[in-house]
Amino acid sequence: IKAGSGGLTRFELYDVHNDPNQTQNVAFRFPREFELLKNRAIRLHTQLMQEAVDWSDPEHIAGVASTSTEEKTRIHRLTSPRRSIFDAFAYINRIPMELEANETHHDLSGRILGRLANQEGRILIKVPPGMDLSAYEGFKIALKKNEDSNSGGCFACHHLPSLGQSGAVSIPSLRNSSYSQKQLWKLLQDDTHGGIQVDQNESDLLHAFLKSLADVSDSEFRKLILKATLLDISGATE
Repeated sequence: IKAGSGGLTRFELYDVHNDPNQTQNVAFRFPREFELLKNRAIRLHTQLMQEAVDWSDPEHIAGVASTSTEEKTRIHRLTSPRRSIFDAFAYINRIPMELEANETHHDLSGRILGRLANQEGRILIKVPPGMDLSAYEGFKIALKKNEDSNSGGCFACHHLPSLGQSGAVSIPSLRNSSYSQKQLWKLLQDDTHGGIQVDQNESDLLHAFLKSLADVSDSEFRKLILKATLLDISGATE
């Protein structure tokens, strides 16, 4: 990859195990892997450039924070229509919410679980006010696939980031839902959701996660990000 003022260019792929000197570009032999890695590199580069401080700004050179840094870095993601506690959580932890090339929703859920496990290992999970350990554990339950029944997790049908699906079958969004704990538990026992196989405690954790999907105002969304704290996972259910 070559980086320049116009972004990333000249993408190449090398087998560094068998070709440590990188003499033979093998992108044409592995087109699928090449496109996946290329798209991931572009996405990461874009995120980094959006979040980086512009050190050419005279106010930063002088050691004075610019009053427009928030707008320049899009730290509050004000262009997004989604304004919930969960969206603030996803933003501050850089949780992927969109499919990559040739990726399924199950693949995306696995990629998110991998990201969370990595951050847990480094004690780097951050949560905004209103999202506690129960809501976090509920999010992980929603991501997981039930291997015994070969059933996908919640997001196999309620697709991220909208958490709904429109197609041959219309599936309602989980956002701004008003289910009580009792109603959710009953819903998870029907024929549609029976394959997920959760117990009462897991249902309550899912309910805590659903509560984090309620929209808030723009000003409150800003506060959610600015007041985020590290999550204590010592009491996790796993």
